[in-house]
Amino acid sequence: MPVILVLLLVVLSGCAPKPWHDTLSDDGRQAMLDVMDEIVAAQQDRPRCFDADVKVFLTSWMKNTAASGYTQIMAPDTIKFVTSNPFGQPVLAFVGNQENFQYVNVLSRTYLDGDINEFASIYEIPLENFSGPWGDWISARIPVITRDIIEMRADNSEQGIWVRYGAQSGVNSQTGRGEFLLIDPEQKMLVARTITDEKGKIIARIDYSNRSTPPLRQPQSIKVTRLAYGAELEVQLSNLMEMESCENQDFFIKRPAGYNYQHLTRAQY
Repeated sequence: MPVILVLLLVVLSGCAPKPWHDTLSDDGRQAMLDVMDEIVAAQQDRPRCFDADVKVFLTSWMKNTAASGYTQIMAPDTIKFVTSNPFGQPVLAFVGNQENFQYVNVLSRTYLDGDINEFASIYEIPLENFSGPWGDWISARIPVITRDIIEMRADNSEQGIWVRYGAQSGVNSQTGRGEFLLIDPEQKMLVARTITDEKGKIIARIDYSNRSTPPLRQPQSIKVTRLAYGAELEVQLSNLMEMESCENQDFFIKRPAGYNYQHLTRAQY
């Protein structure tokens, strides 16, 4: 594809319209606050940790990749992913949260750890801001503190109400950085969320579908769009099960003896 066309598509994708419009009235806002209180209360009954088989598909203008394996999720922000060979032996393993990661490649006998954003940059993972509450993003949870809500707007496609959060999600109300959550008030569930940059531009949209039965009530299909360079990420989960143990030590990869080791720190500009 000619470079000029790629640049044009990038510019056009940055101008995509927002999926919301009119602000709710005071009565509508109070009704949504009540709904969100119910959602938060229901979240308390959901297991904090679960494991599942997983398939991941990444498509973009630059490349298409796919991977499958096993994942463990711990809300609010930790994830483990392991992929194995046909004999069930681990080949790659990754653990990460909002700040740090550990990564093992058995084939190359390599162990990496350090800053999560630097890992994303090296491996060309198409999220402009890679760090975040992954556990909450994947398990479709909403922040507990509802008093930090800045605004509520109706969805263009009539799927529900978009709720913009304040400091709880790291939002600066002046710059627009943070999250909008799309809540279905009838089903009382989160159906999508968008992540915005400092200028309020959407840098990722996460849509949830195909929820499992209680107590997990976990979306088994998660699609991430509006990423850089037209990239889209799809995560498919199956064979979900609550983890018997749910501690930080369950999300740690010990460095194997004799492996090449590199610690990644954030590049200074």
